[in-house]
Amino acid sequence: MKIYPYMAFALLAVLSWSCVHVGVHGVLSDVENYVDDRPDSALVTLQTLNMNEIDYDRDKALYSLLYSKALDKSYIDVASDSLIYPAYEFYQRKGSAEHRMQMWYYYGRVQFNATEYAYAAISYMKAAELAEKLNDDFMAGLAYRGLSETHKLNFNYTEALQYMNKAYEYFYKSDKKQHADYALFAIANTYMQTSDYRTADSLYSIVYDNALKCREVNLQRLVLEDYIYKYSSQNEPNYDSVISCAEYINDSLHIALSPYAQEEYIIALVNRGRIQEGLKLHAAFDGQTDPLVSYYNNYKIHKAIGDSDKSISFLEQAFMENNKLCQSIVRQSVSSVQRDYFQSEYKYQLYKRHVTSVLWILSVVFLALLLVCLCSYYVKRNRSKQEKIDTLLIQIEDLAKEIKDSSTICNEFSNKIQQLYETKFKFIDAIGQKYYSYQGATRDKYILREVHDMIALLADDKELESLEIIVNAYKDNVIILLRQEFPKLKPKDIQFMCYWYAGFSPNTMSLLLDEKIENIYNRKSRMRRRLDESTSTYRVLFLEHLP
Repeated sequence: MKIYPYMAFALLAVLSWSCVHVGVHGVLSDVENYVDDRPDSALVTLQTLNMNEIDYDRDKALYSLLYSKALDKSYIDVASDSLIYPAYEFYQRKGSAEHRMQMWYYYGRVQFNATEYAYAAISYMKAAELAEKLNDDFMAGLAYRGLSETHKLNFNYTEALQYMNKAYEYFYKSDKKQHADYALFAIANTYMQTSDYRTADSLYSIVYDNALKCREVNLQRLVLEDYIYKYSSQNEPNYDSVISCAEYINDSLHIALSPYAQEEYIIALVNRGRIQEGLKLHAAFDGQTDPLVSYYNNYKIHKAIGDSDKSISFLEQAFMENNKLCQSIVRQSVSSVQRDYFQSEYKYQLYKRHVTSVLWILSVVFLALLLVCLCSYYVKRNRSKQEKIDTLLIQIEDLAKEIKDSSTICNEFSNKIQQLYETKFKFIDAIGQKYYSYQGATRDKYILREVHDMIALLADDKELESLEIIVNAYKDNVIILLRQEFPKLKPKDIQFMCYWYAGFSPNTMSLLLDEKIENIYNRKSRMRRRLDESTSTYRVLFLEHLP
């Protein structure tokens, strides 16, 4: 009878825990329903939760994704991947395709904010591919817009136009008119940066008319500011047009100029004789742009008013700031060299591990030779057995010689490591094939048992891990990519593919996997067909590296 209170307490604890879990999951599900329309409310709700207190990985991933999404839609840029990483870690292999698509997009946003444009482009591309498969036109538009922005920042205007045109088409298909208008503006801006003013002007006209109809004052401002840049960057700047555009934005649209447009407006005022007005605005505004631009604009302002001493001083400071920028770029180059060094160091350590493995195999071979010699003394009277053992001895000696020869050239790492790799696995495969062919025959059980023990050693987890490292190193990371592209593959399948890519024969694979030879052939056929029919980006690589 005394046990009942304890049972009741345990049941109450379980029910309480279940209620907590259901409660958290319910909150996240609700937030997911309104985060697109009310990201500020979503943020407030999510801030009441503590991710460290969420038990399930699935809920942690959803929390991570929704929080990142709410921040982005609230125009809060995040450059660290610490928040999005739980979603990245989970949705790569699990969860719905829709969540995976969103994860790649918002992971790309974080990478973009961190100026990791190459990685951002990859994430955006994965998001775009999933969006197209899911027929999610709006997300496809967002992903292609991100791709365009990354290429534009790297001055790849052709690719930027290609992807922004795709974004415009998907926004139009999804009936997101405002997004489509902004995409069309981005296209016009790109044409202007490539000095195709005729195309840019025609697109700006369409965008501006749409902005007027929709009373989208911010889009009007963007178009007019682009014309400010155009008028101010001409060989003979049109200061009157710059002033006209800037004052229309201030007086008619009642919206503040961007920092760079404000600077151009001030310079235009000074050059048109409105010096006091320009200097007053400059005094209140100075320092809101980056230092290099600020110094250079101060130089142009003081040059226009005839203050040569100050103009020269600001020009010198601009040069100094530019030198800092150049030094920063140089330091980044040094950092890049340093990273290359660490990568080389890692490869060298990997190489040393490979050499150690070869030496271990060589020791095993010599031990096997000694055992064979000792056993051969006791089987001299049986000619048949003796001949077969002699044959095995000769083959092992040949293999040992090949390994010894290959080990002498290991110092020529850059040119000879592939030969070392092939020699190692030819040896393993030869042992496997010999054992497979001998295991049913009447022969010396002691020798067979020793060979069986060697094969068992080669099939353990540590050797499999070493094998996978080597296969990745010399087969273009094929196992890493296989795990990435086929996340549902079982450990046994990965082991099978490691042996196959290493060049092991079906007989040896049968021994190492403890499967019938017929099963090995069937698995090879199924796997080859699966790779051939896949839509993976690395399909050709997977097939090319198969022996």
